[in-house]
Amino acid sequence: IQLQKMSGQTVVFHSAMAVIHHHHIQSIDVPTTCVFRRLSPEAIERYIAIDQPLDTAGSAKAESLGIALMQSMHSADPTSIIGLPLIALTQMLSTCGLDPLLYARLTESR
Repeated sequence: IQLQKMSGQTVVFHSAMAVIHHHHIQSIDVPTTCVFRRLSPEAIERYIAIDQPLDTAGSAKAESLGIALMQSMHSADPTSIIGLPLIALTQMLSTCGLDPLLYARLTESR
């Protein structure tokens, strides 16, 4: 039913998070605007059968076949539609003095 209602519509998804470091609290809301194509009932049924997206917000997996349901997507942080806005998180951690590059595990591939 969600996909039927979003067919041909513009929908804004919000991914919010907070980082607390000592007594400093940061929070952010990262919106992603999705413009859905007009979807036939048959296309929706096929998509659900293939991608099984019923555990996701809006029943569309943008990181998978759900991208085929979209006409366009707009966000300052494209990872936010998948779940955690990683660009925003990295910026928030930097504000706390935590550089993810200093703590990342380095792997060497050959």
